[in-house]
Amino acid sequence: MKNFYKLKIKNFLKSNTDKFFLENSLSWQTYSVNYQEWLEPETIYTLNSLSVFPDKAYIFKAPPMSILPIHIDGNQNSSRVWAINIVWGSNNHNMHWYKIIRKSNIVLHTQASTPYLMFNKDDVEEVENVSNLVGPTLVRINVPHSVSNYDNKIRYCFSLRCLSKNDTWEKIIDQFKFFID
Repeated sequence: MKNFYKLKIKNFLKSNTDKFFLENSLSWQTYSVNYQEWLEPETIYTLNSLSVFPDKAYIFKAPPMSILPIHIDGNQNSSRVWAINIVWGSNNHNMHWYKIIRKSNIVLHTQASTPYLMFNKDDVEEVENVSNLVGPTLVRINVPHSVSNYDNKIRYCFSLRCLSKNDTWEKIIDQFKFFID
C-alpha cells in the first residue's frame, strides 16, 4: 500500500493563496492558518460529504536547496494518520517515507507549536519516495517522512488536517476511494 494518493478534487484552494508568505527565509517555517480562508467552499462541502471535517491547516515553507528532518507529525501519544497536501513554488522536490528500525524519543516543536517526533537517518530505512507532487494529495503522516527541496525556489505546502485518532490508513484510503486518481 502506498503512502500517498493523488486526489481528484478540483478547485481545492482559493486562487489568491499565492500572495501569502512570500518573504524569503533560510530555514523551514510552519504557519498555522485558518482553513476556511484557504479552501474553496465546494472543497469543504466535498470533504463533509465524505464525513471528513477539517480541523487545522498549516503552511510549510521550505527554503531552496533544503531537506526537512525525518519525523512523524505529533508525538508518541498523539499522531494524526493523514493529511491532504497541496504543494506549489518548487518544481523539483521529493517526499520520502521510511520504516522505523529504532524508536525515537526526540520530540520537538515547530514555530506553530505543533509537536513532531524526529528520527536520525540511522534509525529508519527509506521505503518510498515521490517527486514533484502537484494538486491535492492524500499523504500518510503517522510514519516517518521527510521532504527534500532541490529547487532554487521556495517550496510551499498547504496541509489540511482532520481529527483521526481512531482512523487507520487503510480506512482513510477506503473513505476517499472515489476521489483517488
